[in-house]
Amino acid sequence: MAVCNTNQKEIGGKDLILKKCKEFTAVTTTATSASIGVTAHGCKVGDIVKFTAIDGNTTINLNDFYSVVEVVDANTIKVAAAPGGVALVMDDTSSIVALLLFRTLGGLRTKELSFSSEAVDVTNVDSEEWKSMLDNAGMRSVSFSGGGVYTSEAVFREFRTDFLNNALTCVMLLDAKTKEIIEGCFKITELSISGSFDGEGEYSVSGESAGPIVIFAFA
Repeated sequence: MAVCNTNQKEIGGKDLILKKCKEFTAVTTTATSASIGVTAHGCKVGDIVKFTAIDGNTTINLNDFYSVVEVVDANTIKVAAAPGGVALVMDDTSSIVALLLFRTLGGLRTKELSFSSEAVDVTNVDSEEWKSMLDNAGMRSVSFSGGGVYTSEAVFREFRTDFLNNALTCVMLLDAKTKEIIEGCFKITELSISGSFDGEGEYSVSGESAGPIVIFAFA
């Protein structure tokens, strides 16, 4: 009998999850408790958190990524250092906390992710007739496009509001298999929804990076 290959390493076309960040500033923590108060957070288990300001609490490292491991109620969450990890217990009470909460719009059934870099040509008389490029120079950018079934009407409305306001949007692309994160500001260049009367609602979106992009292995 043939043996099934259960250790495949190939990347599937549906592994990328699109998330949008929303800033919360009225956040509270309590010493010896894992609960974090975030009013009307609207998140689910598996969403990603990045703390951008905190007062007196050394449990959390600023600008590191954390995973929501429990939604206690509509205004309270617990986070861990890695997906599925143990909830972190706070070591101090604080009310001066700001965080970015990355909530899921949906998975990308179709996707295209492009990394681009413009070359700086420094060919001169000393190049011996070889084209020369300047090292560590050139404009870099990232673009993405794709679509799938959206799982949050609220997150889609936030995308739409940014699009209509011509505003930059903080976006995260999370690889569900490798847990690699691509995060940064993007200009949303296309946004649409579609669906038949007896089918699921689908979305498509495209974006171009604006500023530096962070790539992080979130194990």
